[in-house]
Amino acid sequence: MKIERIEIEGVFHWAVKFGDDVRTVLSSPLKYYSGGSRSGPSGELVTLPDGQYTLCNAEEVVGNQFGETTLDEMGNYAFQILVGDECSSSYTDRGGEDSKGDGSIDTQQIKGSGSNQLARSYDSAQCNSKCGSFDIARYVKGGNPEVNIPSGFDLSTISYLDLTKLPNPSTQLVKLNPEKFHESSWRMTANLDTSFVSNPPSCTDENGDAIPDAAGLSYNDYFSSGRGKYNLDAPIFAKMPGNKWALHDYRSKFQANTLDNPLADAGGSELKRARRAVNGKPYGDGTPDVDLVTRCSNVEANIFNEEFCQISYDENACETTPAAGAGKSNPSTSYEDAGKYIPAYAGRGVVVCGSDNEVAPDQSDDDYYAVSNRKLNSHRISYTDQIRTVWMEQALYAEDQACQKLAWHLSKIFAYSNGHGEEEIFINTYDSAFVASCASTYAEVVNKMTHNVQMAEQLTFSSNKAAAYEWHRSNHAKKNYPDENYARENMQLHQIGLQKLHEDGSPILDKFGNEIPNYTQENIFAASKIFTGLGRSSRRGNYNDLDRSTTSYLDPMRQNSIEEKDWFPKISFDTKYIGDQYPLCADLPGRHFLQKGAKFVALGGNNLGRYHHDPNSYYLDDEVQKLQLNFEGGASVNPAGSTFAFAASPLFDKICRRKQSFQHPASKLAEGSGQAEYNSTIGAATCLGRASRCDSGELLGTRYPNEPNDSHNTIDGCEDGIPEASEFPVGGGISDITESVKQIIVEAVGGSVIRGGSWVSIQAKVVANHIRDKVDYYYAADAANPDWKFITTVSPLVGEHFVTLPRTVRREKITFRLPNCDDPDHCDVAFRVALRSSRGIRNDAWRNGDSINNDGSHKPYDDGCAKDPYDDTDDLVLQVLPSPRPQDMCDFQATITLDQSLSYCDDDDSSKFYMECHVDTLRVVELLPGVYYEYVRLPCVNMPFIADSDSVKVVANHDMRTAMCADKRLASATSTCCGHYIDRLPTSGYTNFADMFSEYRGERLTFNGNSDRCGDWDREVCADPTKIGPHSMWTGHCHYHMSCKDNSDGVQGRWLDSIWYHWTSQACEIKVKIDVEGLVAIVHAPDETGAKISDVLPLVDFDKTVSFFSVHWDKSNVAAGKLAYPHASDNLCDEGDIRGDFCFCSTTVQEKAVFDGLPTKAEVIDELHIGAFDPTENGDYTIHGDQSDDVKVYIMSPEDAYDKETIFQVVNEYNGKFLYLKNVRSDVSVCNGAFKFRSPPAFYNVANPDLVSANQEMEAYLQSVINHDSAPPFTCKSLIKLFGSSNPSPDHVFRCSQAFKSGTFLFSDPEEPGATLSFGSGKRSSMQAILAAIVLPPESYSPSVVMDPASGGVQDPFEKVLHVMRSMKLTRSLHHRRSDGLLSGVVSKIGSGSHGPKDQFSFYSPDFVPVGTFLEAGLTSPPGELATLNGIHGLSNALYSLLRFGLSACTGGIGIRWSRNLYDTCGNYGDGRYTNTAAYLSYSPSEASNVVDDLALLLTSNRLSPENRQIIETQVTLSYDAKGSISEAVQVATILIMSTPEFHTWNTASMTETARTATPSVPKNLDEPYKVLVHVNLFGGMDSMNMLVPHPDGCPSLYDEYKLYRGSSNYVTSTKMDKIDATTSEQPCTHFGVNDELNHLADMYNEGDAAFFANIGHLQKVVNRYNFQAETSAQLFSHHSMKEEMFKVDAFRSRSGTGVVSSFLISYLFFASHIY
Repeated sequence: MKIERIEIEGVFHWAVKFGDDVRTVLSSPLKYYSGGSRSGPSGELVTLPDGQYTLCNAEEVVGNQFGETTLDEMGNYAFQILVGDECSSSYTDRGGEDSKGDGSIDTQQIKGSGSNQLARSYDSAQCNSKCGSFDIARYVKGGNPEVNIPSGFDLSTISYLDLTKLPNPSTQLVKLNPEKFHESSWRMTANLDTSFVSNPPSCTDENGDAIPDAAGLSYNDYFSSGRGKYNLDAPIFAKMPGNKWALHDYRSKFQANTLDNPLADAGGSELKRARRAVNGKPYGDGTPDVDLVTRCSNVEANIFNEEFCQISYDENACETTPAAGAGKSNPSTSYEDAGKYIPAYAGRGVVVCGSDNEVAPDQSDDDYYAVSNRKLNSHRISYTDQIRTVWMEQALYAEDQACQKLAWHLSKIFAYSNGHGEEEIFINTYDSAFVASCASTYAEVVNKMTHNVQMAEQLTFSSNKAAAYEWHRSNHAKKNYPDENYARENMQLHQIGLQKLHEDGSPILDKFGNEIPNYTQENIFAASKIFTGLGRSSRRGNYNDLDRSTTSYLDPMRQNSIEEKDWFPKISFDTKYIGDQYPLCADLPGRHFLQKGAKFVALGGNNLGRYHHDPNSYYLDDEVQKLQLNFEGGASVNPAGSTFAFAASPLFDKICRRKQSFQHPASKLAEGSGQAEYNSTIGAATCLGRASRCDSGELLGTRYPNEPNDSHNTIDGCEDGIPEASEFPVGGGISDITESVKQIIVEAVGGSVIRGGSWVSIQAKVVANHIRDKVDYYYAADAANPDWKFITTVSPLVGEHFVTLPRTVRREKITFRLPNCDDPDHCDVAFRVALRSSRGIRNDAWRNGDSINNDGSHKPYDDGCAKDPYDDTDDLVLQVLPSPRPQDMCDFQATITLDQSLSYCDDDDSSKFYMECHVDTLRVVELLPGVYYEYVRLPCVNMPFIADSDSVKVVANHDMRTAMCADKRLASATSTCCGHYIDRLPTSGYTNFADMFSEYRGERLTFNGNSDRCGDWDREVCADPTKIGPHSMWTGHCHYHMSCKDNSDGVQGRWLDSIWYHWTSQACEIKVKIDVEGLVAIVHAPDETGAKISDVLPLVDFDKTVSFFSVHWDKSNVAAGKLAYPHASDNLCDEGDIRGDFCFCSTTVQEKAVFDGLPTKAEVIDELHIGAFDPTENGDYTIHGDQSDDVKVYIMSPEDAYDKETIFQVVNEYNGKFLYLKNVRSDVSVCNGAFKFRSPPAFYNVANPDLVSANQEMEAYLQSVINHDSAPPFTCKSLIKLFGSSNPSPDHVFRCSQAFKSGTFLFSDPEEPGATLSFGSGKRSSMQAILAAIVLPPESYSPSVVMDPASGGVQDPFEKVLHVMRSMKLTRSLHHRRSDGLLSGVVSKIGSGSHGPKDQFSFYSPDFVPVGTFLEAGLTSPPGELATLNGIHGLSNALYSLLRFGLSACTGGIGIRWSRNLYDTCGNYGDGRYTNTAAYLSYSPSEASNVVDDLALLLTSNRLSPENRQIIETQVTLSYDAKGSISEAVQVATILIMSTPEFHTWNTASMTETARTATPSVPKNLDEPYKVLVHVNLFGGMDSMNMLVPHPDGCPSLYDEYKLYRGSSNYVTSTKMDKIDATTSEQPCTHFGVNDELNHLADMYNEGDAAFFANIGHLQKVVNRYNFQAETSAQLFSHHSMKEEMFKVDAFRSRSGTGVVSSFLISYLFFASHIY
C-alpha cells in the first residue's frame, strides 16, 4: 500500500494506492496509534507520512463499525499496517525464479522446504512475524477508509461506471445487509451498456480475453498475514447517486454443475480466461500451462452420474485428456504429464457430467461462499469454518429435519476423519450419501461410501492392489496382499455385524448354545481382493481442492486399473461364491450386443473406453478404426456384378434416436461430373463439384515417366519408384516394369452424393507382377495439407485387375467411412493407392540395416510413398459436401439400454450388409464420425475351471512367447488364421506365419467366430503359429487399419505381457495348485508340441503364481480327523504330484442336471447356483407343461425332459424381479478324484479381463452383503440405538427388519382407526421405510414402553447442543461471517461433534456397557461412553456458556475464537446484545408464565416429572418476582432443565424414593508401603513392534529378521532407539532398543522403576483358522470385542471375574524371572 499526498485544485489530499492504482482519496491523512496490544490500540495518534507500507489486515467494512460492534472500541483492528519496517518478501525469498524481476507471481512455482511441490503459502515467516508484532503493526484510527473521489480529481485516470445515470436507482441499486454493513455495500441489479462506462480498464485484449497482471502490481505491493495473494484486478469505481463513490468487489465464481444440469462447456470458458490471465499466451496454441489456477470442471463419468451425463457441443467445452503417446496401461496415472493434467478444448462432442449438490453460491449475497486455493488465496477466508457454518445452518434450519438427523446418525456409522482440511469434501459426502439417503436406500449409502476417497483413506484401501500385481511386476521380488481393513469393517460396522441374527435382533445359536459368526477370515480375505484397483478421478475445477494433487479427493473413486484387480473367484458367506446365480458369459446369445438389456454408454468424441482395456495411444488416433455403424444405406454393385445393400443399421437408430427435423446442411458446391481431370496446381487427378462418385479414368496411365501429364500424380511430391538401368530385367527396359496403379474409383455407397462422414467404396485397378505384391490404401482429410492415414492392405491378383476382397467375405470392395467435413461449403479429400512390388534387388536391404523396407510381405509405409524401384503410388482428389452436425441428426443420451432384442442380423436377406452382424462382440463403436459409444455387456460370470473340450491354447506377442488357456465359448482372443496362402510364397522357416483379419482394432472373437473368419478368408485356425505379422517387419498380413498393431511386444517381467491373445487349435489343460490350508491357485498347462514352446503367463504358471483363493471343498465323504482337500502329509495329495508343500493336480469338470421334476421355489434357490439369461428372448426355449405359482420351467429338449439346459424362473426375493437359474450343478474333481469342490464362478475372463467385470463384481459383492439375513436386524439395531433407544425391543427391531426387507412401512394412526400411511420406495433397504419403522412404531408412543427402564437412552452430547440451538432459535450475530465459523473444539470438549471422529468407530462404541447395574442387566448405553469427567464438565460448560454469552469461547464455550479478537472477550452477561459472540439464542417468550411450559416442551418433549417441574417453576417465579426480567427467567429455567435427567435422556424419569448411599472409603494404613498398578489402555494407539525391538548390538540376527518383515519404511533404526540391558533376563537378546520417542521409559527401566512384559497378547496358545473356534472362546475378528478382551486377557475364561491387572500380578508372581 502506498500513501501519496496529491494536490487537487490547490487543496492537498492523500491518495491511497496499490501499485499505481488509486483506491481512494482522503481529505485528511490517516492516523495510527503509536502503541497497541491484543487488548487494542494505545498511545498517541500519529499522522501516517507518505510512503510504502505493508497492509497486514483490513476488515471488509467501511470505517470501524461492523454490525453492532465498533471494532476499535472492542480491541479489534479494522485496518492494520506495518509502520517503520516494510515487509519485503517475494518469490525469490522462497526459492522461486523471478523472471520478471518484480517479485510477481504470474507463472512462478514456489518450492516448499525440501520439496518440489508448490509451497502452501507465498508469505514468508518473517512477514508473518512482523504483522503479529505490535511493535511495528499499528492500528489505523477510524478503520478502513471510505472510498472517495473528490471533486476536481482527474477522472480520466480511473475507470468508473456512472451510476447516477440509472433511471431507477432505488430498484437498480440494492443495499446489501445495511444492518451489518451500515449502507456501505450495494448490489447492482441492472445490466449496463457501454454508455455508463468511462475509461474501461485495459484488462482485456481485443478479443475480450483477460490479460495478466492488469493492475501492474508486484508481489510486494500487497500482503496479508499468513495468506498468499494473487495479482489484483484493476480497480473499477462507481459514481453513486448522492455524490458517493464505490469500488467494484471482484468475487470468485463457482458455477452450478449438478447431476441434472452439468456445465455445458465443462468450465472451458473459465479455463480459457484463467489460462490467458496466467501466461498471456493465446489459448488453443496447444501449449499446456502447468501453473493454471483451475481445471476443466467436468466430473469424470462414474457409476453414480453416468446416467445423467450429456454430450456437449459447446465451442468452449473442455476435457482432461490423456498424455500424448502415453502407453500406460493404468488409467489412474494415464492423465498425467509432468504431474499435471492437460486440458483440451475438444471442438467435438464432449461428455460432460455433474455431481450431487454442486450448486452455485449466490455472489450477490453479502456473506457469499468464498474460494480458497493455494495459488489464489483470498484474504481472511477460513475455508474449513465457512463449510462447517453451512453444515450448522442446514442441521438447524433445513426443512427436512428428519433427513438431517438421519444423515448425522449415518455419519457416525460410516465414520471417517477428513485429514486434508478440505471440508467441501466432507460436506459433499455428507449431503450426497447421507442426507440424500432419505430418498434412496441403505445399499446406495454403502455403495457411495465404498467409492468415497475419504473412506478409502480412513480404512486404507485407496491403493489396494492384487497380490499378483506387485509380485509379477517386480519380477517376483515384492509381494503385498490387499489391505483387509475395509473388507472387515464394512461387514462388522456397516452392514451385518459379527454374529448371525434373527429378524428381531436376537442372536442365532448353534446346537451348543454358541453364537454363530457371520463371516470368517476367509470372507475378509476374499472381500479385500474386490476392493482393489479403485483410483481417484482426475482433478478438476469448480470446487476447493487446494491444488493439492492431480487427482480429485471430492469425486467418487472409479475402477481405474484392470491390472490391479484380482481376477479369480471369491467365496461368499456360508457355502456360496460371489457370482452365484449369475448367468454364464459362455451362455450369452450370439451378438448379445443386440439383445434386450444391452447397454451403450456415451463417450462423445473420446474413443477410449471406460470399461475396456485399450492403450492410451488409441486416443483420437485416426488410424485406430472402431466398428462403425452405418447411418445411410443403398445398393452397391460389386465389380464382379453381385449386389448387396450397405444397409442403414437399426442399432444406429436405437442409439442415435434420429431427430425428425434433421436435414443435411446446405452447400453452394456446384454439381460435378464425377469424372476426374488433371489438376496441375496440386499435381493429381481431381474431381470437382458434388457427385456420387469420382473416377480417375485413364489419368493415372501406367507409371512415371509413362504417366499422362508428365507427373507422378501425387499431391505431395511423392515419386514412383524409378529403377536404375542395372536393375532392369535382363534384356529388358523401363517398359518391362509392369507394376502400376491404373485407375482409382471412389463411390458413395448406395449412390448418394458424397459428403463428409458417409461411407464410400474404393476401387483400384492395378497391374501386379507377383502374388506377394501388396496394395495399400490411404486417405488425407485435407488435400491441401495431407496427413496420410492408413486404411488397409489387400493382396491383388497377378495381372491387370480391380483389387477385390475374397468373395467369402461378402463385400468385395474396400469400404471406408470418410472423416467429417466441417467446412460449411465443401472439403477437398485425397485418396492414395500404393502398389508395393515384391520383386527387385533391394527388397531385402532391410535385413542388412538399411531403412528401405520394401518387401511386399512386410508392413506398409507410413505415407505410401514408393521406397523400391518397382513401387507405384497415385492419388485421387475429390470434393465432398459438408457433414451433418451430429447433434442435429441425433438426440444423444448418456446411456442407451435396448428395451427389446434386435433380430435383423438373423434375416436371410443376403443382399443386406451390416458391419455389426459380422462380429462376436463390440467394444467401442463409432456411431458417427467423432461420436463414440461403448458397449457394456449384461452381467455374467465365467467358470475358470472348464472342460477339456472347451479349453484351447491362446498365445500372445508376435513371436508367440506367452501362452495360456482360454474358453472357446468366450470372445477372448483376436482373429488369427493360417494356411492356404494365395498372397505370398511360403519361405523356408516361415511356413506357419499367422494373418490377422479384424473388423476393428482390438476386436475379440470366440473360437468359433475366429474359425468362421478364417474360413471367410480361405484360411484356417492356426495350430502352432510361428509369428504374427507383419510386426516389426515380420511376414504376415493384417486387414483393416493395421490390426496387428494390436499384437504387442509387451514388457519383459510384467505379469500381463500382452493384452491381445491369438487363437490356436492346440489343447490346453486347467490344473490346480493346492497349498497346505486348502487354498487353490489355477495353473494352465498349454500344449507344448510344435515349433515354439511358449512361456506360460506368470499369473497361471505353477512356479510364479501367488493368486490363491478359497473354495468350498466337499466334506460329505471325509473321514473323521482327515482333511477335505489334497495335502502332502495328510493324504499324499491323493497319490498325486507333490511339489514341496503343494499338491499339483489335474482337474475334471463334472456337470449334471439337478432336478428331474418340478421343484419348489425354495429348492430352486437353495440348490441351483448357475444363472441363466431370459429364455423368453431365446427362440430355442419353450415353456414346459409343469408349472406352479412360484416356479416356471423352460426347456430346449423336444421330449419335455428336464436336462442341464432346463431353466427355472422364480421371483428374486431381494428385488422382486425374475430370477432365471439353470438346472445344472458343476463340480471340479481334483487329483485322482477323491476330492472335489463346487465350481467357483469368477467375473473376469483371465484371457480378456475388462473393467466391466470389475464393476459387476463389486456390485455383486455389495449386493451379497446387503442381502445377508443379518443385514436388516443389524442395520435396524444400529440406527434405532442412534435414534434414542439404546436397547431396542425385539418387536421394534423385527418391524424395522420387515421394512428393510420389503422397502415399505405401513403406519396405522392410533388416533384415526383404519387410517394408514405408507412409507418407502418398495426397494430393499429403503431408508424412508426404515426411518418410518424406527420413529413410528407403537414402541415410539406407547406409555408402557416409555416407562420401561430398558427403553430410551442417553442423548449424544452434541445432539443435546443441537437440540438447545434449534429449540431456542440460534441466530447468527450481525457481525458474523460464515467464513468466521461457528464452532471450535467441540469434540475435544464434549466428546462428539459434526466432524472429525477419532477413528472409524466414531465417537463411541454402539455396544458400550457401563459398569454396575447396566452391566448386570446386560444393557448398553452407547453415548454413555462419553460420560467421563472431562465430557460431563465440558458439556455443562458448553451449554451454560451458550446460554449466558451466546456462541463464544467464554468460560468453556464451544464457539469460535478467531485471531482478530472479535470474540476474545466475553462481553456483558445479560445485556441482551451479545456483541462479542458469533451467534446467540434468540428465544424470547412474551410472558414469564409461559417460560417453563415452553421450555419443558422444547427441551424435554414434556417429559419433566411433576417433582422437577415444581422445583423449576418455583425458582423461575422467585427470579422473575425479584428482577422482573423475562430473559433472566429464561436463563434460570433453561439452566435448571438442562440439569434434569429428562433433558439428558430419552426416558421418562421416575423417582426411586430411596436415598443414595455413599460408597465408604477404605481407611489408609500409613505404616504400610503403598503401590498402585495402573493399566493404561491405548485402544490400539501403540505399535508395539515400533516401541521395543531387538537391538542390533545384542541380537543382530533377530534385528535383521525384524527389518525384513517390517519393511523398509516401518522399522526402527539403531540411531532412533535407546539401548537397554536385558542380560539378567532369560530373553534371547542381551540388549533391546526402546524407541527414542519414549526415552523416559528407557530411563525408568534403567533406574529399576519399570519392566517390560514383551510379546503378551490375548491368545495363549497357537491356533489356526480351523481350530480357533474350539481352542478359544473369544471373537478374534472385531475391534470392539478384542478391545473388551484386552481388559481380561483370558481367552479360555479360566479366571472369571478377573481382569488384565490380575493377570499381570499372576504372571509376576509365577514368572518373575522372565520379566526384564
